[in-house]
Order: sequence, then C-alpha cells, then structure tokens
Amino acid sequence: MRDLPPDPGYVEEISEEPTTEEPLVRVTPQGSRKITAEGQPCRHCGTPVVKRVPRHRKVKEGQTYYFAWYLFCPNCKAMYLVEEAKQGVGGNEDRQEEVKGNQ
Repeated sequence: MRDLPPDPGYVEEISEEPTTEEPLVRVTPQGSRKITAEGQPCRHCGTPVVKRVPRHRKVKEGQTYYFAWYLFCPNCKAMYLVEEAKQGVGGNEDRQEEVKGNQ
C-alpha cells in the first residue's frame, strides 16, 4: 500500500441517522418565461438570444403557416419560435384562385 498524505475530507464512518439539513425545495425553472425578443436570456443557459432568418422557405402540402424568423441561442443552440414571427401561407395557389374568380 502507498503512503499517501491524510485526506481531511475523508469520512471513515457513514452515519445512517437522518441529517438535519433542510430538504431541497423545487424552484420554478427559468423555462417558465417566454422568450419573445432578441437579447433576452436563454431559458437553458442564460446567454442572450439572437434573431435569425431561416435560409429556405419550402412550403409543404397542407402547411398553413411558417416562421419568418426565430430566436437562437449561440451557446446551447436552442431555438425559440415566436408567435410574432408566424406568417400565413398565402402563396400562388390562393392568388391563382382569385384571378380565376375575377375572369
């Protein structure tokens, strides 16, 4: 066996008596706040979020809306989709129906 220096934090006996420490209290997580603007702290890590615009806007069949922009945390990569950025899909199909109706 090695001759190691004494460890002041080592506890040789483990007591099974209940501790007098207070029980842990569950705190409301930061996630209960809505992230709605650029610069607000991320729910997960507290880093200020930045506004980003998606690169592609491919509309799928049956899709009724898309997000024109979103909030992004550069630290933990969390994405926050904001109702304010929600856009209705009113592409060429609706426009063509209006044109046909006017003829």
